[in-house]
Amino acid sequence: MATKNKRIVYSDADCHRLVDIIITSTYRNVIECKKTDATTWKEKNATWQKIAQIYNSGTTEPRTADQFRCKYDNLKKDVRKYEAQKRQSLYRTGGGPTIDELKAILKLLYDKIKSIISFSVDGLEPSQGDSDMLAL
Repeated sequence: MATKNKRIVYSDADCHRLVDIIITSTYRNVIECKKTDATTWKEKNATWQKIAQIYNSGTTEPRTADQFRCKYDNLKKDVRKYEAQKRQSLYRTGGGPTIDELKAILKLLYDKIKSIISFSVDGLEPSQGDSDMLAL
């Protein structure tokens, strides 16, 4: 019977370190590339291996490239969800103050990730003539 991989728990510092490696390196463009051909996938896999090697060089808990990829994808999903909830809250209050219950350390992390994937988080801006536009 195959053994099941143990669930990996990332601390806030681990998440920051992973995102910092992605932001400060040239790997950011490779990881966020939208092309889906075989060459691009090979390049992405090699890039995740390099990121894992960099990350694991300074830690006692080594992790695999697939674990980092999964964590980074989950962080991006969390950022998109958080930003969507902020937008919904803004429309719900009519542009007034919103309640934001996110820890400060997560806000910093989410801001870093948002700087990488800003278009997929913000979406398309409404046209100037749209009556649904609110002043942010």
